[in-house]
Amino acid sequence: MFGLYSIALLRSAWLCDDAYITLRTVDNWIAGYGLRWNVAERVQAYTHPLWMLGLTLSTLLLRDIYFAPITLSIILSLSAVWLARISSPSPQAAIVGAFALLSSKAFVDYSSSGLENPLSHLLLALFYRDYFKNRDDDTPHTRLWFIAGLAVWTRMDTLLFYAPALVASIRQQQPNLRLRSILCGCTLPALWMLFSLLYYGSPLPNTAFAKLNTGIARSELWQQGYYYLLNSWHWDPPTLVLITCGIACGFSSRKTRPLALGIVLYVAYVFSVGGDFMSGRFFSAAVFASVWLISRWQFSGARRWLPAASALAIAALVSPNWPPLSGSDYGLNRAHLTDQHRIADERGHYYQGTGLLSSRRGTLDEHPLAREGRAARASGISPILAGNIGLFGYYAGPAVHIIDGFALADPLLCRLPIRSLNWRIGHFVRDLPDGYEETLRSGHNRLRDARLQASYELIRSATRAPLFSPQRLRALWQLNTGTLSDLLAPLFASRQLQQQGHTLLQQDRAEEAIPLFFQSIAHDSTRAASWHGLARAHRRLNALDEAVRFALQAIAHSPDRSIFHGELVELGTRYAESGNSALARALYAKALSFDSGRADARLRLAQSYEAADNLQDAIAHYRIYVQIYPQDAKIAEHLKRLASR
Repeated sequence: MFGLYSIALLRSAWLCDDAYITLRTVDNWIAGYGLRWNVAERVQAYTHPLWMLGLTLSTLLLRDIYFAPITLSIILSLSAVWLARISSPSPQAAIVGAFALLSSKAFVDYSSSGLENPLSHLLLALFYRDYFKNRDDDTPHTRLWFIAGLAVWTRMDTLLFYAPALVASIRQQQPNLRLRSILCGCTLPALWMLFSLLYYGSPLPNTAFAKLNTGIARSELWQQGYYYLLNSWHWDPPTLVLITCGIACGFSSRKTRPLALGIVLYVAYVFSVGGDFMSGRFFSAAVFASVWLISRWQFSGARRWLPAASALAIAALVSPNWPPLSGSDYGLNRAHLTDQHRIADERGHYYQGTGLLSSRRGTLDEHPLAREGRAARASGISPILAGNIGLFGYYAGPAVHIIDGFALADPLLCRLPIRSLNWRIGHFVRDLPDGYEETLRSGHNRLRDARLQASYELIRSATRAPLFSPQRLRALWQLNTGTLSDLLAPLFASRQLQQQGHTLLQQDRAEEAIPLFFQSIAHDSTRAASWHGLARAHRRLNALDEAVRFALQAIAHSPDRSIFHGELVELGTRYAESGNSALARALYAKALSFDSGRADARLRLAQSYEAADNLQDAIAHYRIYVQIYPQDAKIAEHLKRLASR
């Protein structure tokens, strides 16, 4: 079974776009620019410091930015599974455990990918091995704390796996050994956080602010967490089955109960933050920990291990994406790689471009995102706004300053609430504040909002000023003692009020929603969504003049005016129904000025001109409509009749 896992690992090895966010930092560091993503500012755009150091070392050794993370992932993943195999209490348990891991798409997919998962798996294996050994011979547990410290240094939220077992172990130690164990575990993460504070300006990574500092209501995240569980159940049922069985096996024994509790805490955390946009990514470590607990169950006779193996075989065979069946054409034979809640089979999206044995992978340089990055480098335009910043950012090179719309690598945007109510987990878009692009281009603070201007001055001092200058040290103190939070608090209050107003609108309580939108605007008048909420509320109350006024305010404050196309068409239709065809045509025309390819506004405009007996303009717009939407045979026939008059 270990050999079969090795084959599956090689056949599925790949790199995701997010891995190249870290690899751009690694490349800049090796090139002498420092641990930076954009070379002009010190920003920690990665969540896994120890993994980043491992990528740096492997890149220096292999001299290849693609094969370095692939090779490192394979070595660590094979080591983790081998350690689990040799630590199994019986051959039968080893067989069941290996087959269980092989049946989990989440575990196999993220045994590579370029993310930190393989290192997290190996550290879990080392911790569990020593935990059982130390519990059996009652030796000091200092090494457990050291391994847990390495895990936290790799990724902070994995502490939840270890915390209950660490508490249980420290209670068993003699008082004179407890402090030594705690110091052994906390020293490395604490030193990194101190370095991060002094170098980057914050003990936490920029990505933590970008993903946890959004202003999204906790209930919305819980709902998204449910969707994340549901996605795994549909696409990868063995993963959730294994986690459930592992927790049950763990709680069945006093010895393994702290480990089972750790898995529960971690899964609860994943649920509470809304999961991730990568299907199964946050469950791979939980699967590995669960399988370890399953393998500790007593498989002494065939009556126990044969039913378990049979159940796993059935679960694997009914799984729509059983890893051993994944071949070099993976991603080509799947009609839907993203579900209705925008959770993606990330390996399916990228395997044909970045898979180790992909049937279509030529040189990675030909990936569309890589070509876009090279084009940005050649254009000489800087700064430049981007969405998917991994491959694009790496190939754009250090000379291009990239504004990350998702805020993972931007020190100001990550501290702002998201604008849109229609967010995707892990992709929390922030609108660019007025004057921000000009500020980055000129080097002078041109932000229009006074609060943002003051906030950016603190952030710029922390990320760009000399490390130990008095100005920067004052800025670090203010950044980490709440000054920035106080400055930006009205923006978060504005979004919360906007969300409450939107909820009331969904419940057809427009009159109650209007005061909330006005309060939201009082906190932050630049929030287009609040103006849009007022427009929608007044439209529902049939106060059309007010609705148009607020819609125009929303458009004036939005960088993407096309999103208000539908609102203008609906308002135009209401005016047409009330007999004000001139204003209706003006609204249709304005909607088309934002998106001339939309058929609905074009058809309404043509019909409005026809109703006013302006056949020449009606025919012109009908012709454009038929070009946009040739499937509408009735309108095409109607156009022929009008033209023949």
